[in-house]
Amino acid sequence: MSAEHRENPPQREPIVATVDLSEGWDRESIRDILIERLKELAIYQPNLLFRGFDGNKIEVVKKYGTDNPNSLTIFCSKERELADEYAAEESALDFALDQKKAGLAVYEGDKLWQKTNVDPTYRYRAKEGTNLKEALLAVLILE
Repeated sequence: MSAEHRENPPQREPIVATVDLSEGWDRESIRDILIERLKELAIYQPNLLFRGFDGNKIEVVKKYGTDNPNSLTIFCSKERELADEYAAEESALDFALDQKKAGLAVYEGDKLWQKTNVDPTYRYRAKEGTNLKEALLAVLILE
C-alpha cells in the first residue's frame, strides 16, 4: 500500500486525572505534587508544557487540545515556570488556580514550538505535521 493510501492512525485520547493539591503550601510544593502525579500516570518527561484553563471547558480541551479552538497559538509554562513567582502573571498554574474549577492541560514539548521573534514569551504553536490535540498528553483537574 502506498503512503498516499495509508490511513492516519487514530489519535490517542489524553489522560484525564485529578490532582489533590491539599498538601501544597506554595508554588514549589504544588509544582512538585503535579510532577509526582504525572510520574504516577507514567507520562512525565522533562520538556512538558502546561496551560491553565477553566476546568468547566474540559470537553472542549479534550476535543481540540485547547480551550480556545479558534486559536492557533496557546500560552504555556515550562515546568520551572510553574513555581516562578516572577512568572506569576503568565504562569499556567496561577491562571488555573484563579478559575472556579481549575484545569491544567499538559503537552508534549517536542510537538510545540515557540517563534520568539514574533510570538510573545510563553506563546506556542503546534509544529508542522501535528496539532494541539496530538500534543495534548493529559488534562488535569486540580482540587
